[in-house]
Amino acid sequence: MFFYNIDKDIIDNYYDAFAHHDIFYFYYFDKEFSSINWTIDSEKSLSDLYRQRAEQIRNDYEYVIIPYSGGYKSSLILETFYYNNIHIDEILLVGAFSQDSFIGSDENHNGEIYKQAIPTLNNLNLKNTKITQADYSQYFNDPNNFSLIKNYGTEWIKHIGLYYSPHNLFWHDLKKFIGQNNDKKTAVVFGTTAQVFQITDNSVYTYFPSDVFYNFGNFQVDENFNRINFFEFDIIRKQLHIILNFVKNAFLIEKNNTVALNSFRHQYSKITNKFIYQLRNPIIYQSKKSSNNILSRRDAFLTNKINDDIYKVYRDGIKTYGNKAHTFLRNELNFYSTTSSLKTRKYFLLGEENVI
Repeated sequence: MFFYNIDKDIIDNYYDAFAHHDIFYFYYFDKEFSSINWTIDSEKSLSDLYRQRAEQIRNDYEYVIIPYSGGYKSSLILETFYYNNIHIDEILLVGAFSQDSFIGSDENHNGEIYKQAIPTLNNLNLKNTKITQADYSQYFNDPNNFSLIKNYGTEWIKHIGLYYSPHNLFWHDLKKFIGQNNDKKTAVVFGTTAQVFQITDNSVYTYFPSDVFYNFGNFQVDENFNRINFFEFDIIRKQLHIILNFVKNAFLIEKNNTVALNSFRHQYSKITNKFIYQLRNPIIYQSKKSSNNILSRRDAFLTNKINDDIYKVYRDGIKTYGNKAHTFLRNELNFYSTTSSLKTRKYFLLGEENVI
């Protein structure tokens, strides 16, 4: 993965690419993906592709960890392994649990863990799987617990990826905090990227946004710990064609294509959740999403700890370097931001200019 401009200048750091005065694009297997016919659907079912991916990961790694939030993507990964009798070595629940005013609270975005993840795990009864509940806030007493701060000081922001909230410092050092005694070849399985389905008046296409690959503290490889994306190419292409077929059928029913298109866009998440994830254990609780990528709801408790060292280092990093790439701060606590993602080239599902 790297970033490039029209002059073929290459930058491997997202921060520098976004801060650059030129327009940069995200390179993600462009050569390989450009040689593939995206208009052809896989003959295999989506459930078969999910199963085969889980089997592949299990065969390639000695130890498999699934970070489980209770959301759609991690629930799909968990269910794929579980219902196909593919062993999971460890399930990881992460949150600032000790900062909640009561068990079950969603004030620090832990509601999905309490009300969705834990009840689901209790129902599945995974006797031979280790369940780890990690509270990253315990490490905030000393900012130097985190390698990015220890090694780079206020320049940690240049190396943490696209999401800057302090809990990402924990993810960057995941091996240190949960795997010190683990010397096995380990897969940490994320639902890193899902399908991006774009439809205009004359084309249907997908692309890969950089933000989903530069989250979780920009953790990629840490000694024997490897970040693995469950959604590889065959799965993504199959997901896209399922959505495409849905849209085609919807447009046949609707006489007014504009109305149907607007309805589809408005209902996109509900549609994908129903047809793409196909969960046996329904999602009964969803936490409210964070409004920005600067201070996540997962770290909301820090707004009451502005005199703590971790908050000061965090604030200084944002102030010192944030303004080069984004306008991050109006003042110490008044954040505003959007997730600014650089994108790959487009891959067309019906040819470069085809209407449904």
